[in-house]
Amino acid sequence: MKKIKLLDAILLFVSLGLLAMFVDQILYLGNPFADSYFFLMFGLAGLLVYLYRRGNRILKDKEGKK
Repeated sequence: MKKIKLLDAILLFVSLGLLAMFVDQILYLGNPFADSYFFLMFGLAGLLVYLYRRGNRILKDKEGKK
């Protein structure tokens, strides 16, 4: 099992935290969607960047083994 890099771990958990804040704002605090939209967008953007970096790392590992 490979270790996750520090930057990737921070990116993943910050993204998940922003998504949790979005859900909290919408469901529990009752804020309008427009006021917490940036939590959703930054959370999704961070998650997609994490998945992109992870995919590139996996491809590099497979090319290195050949």
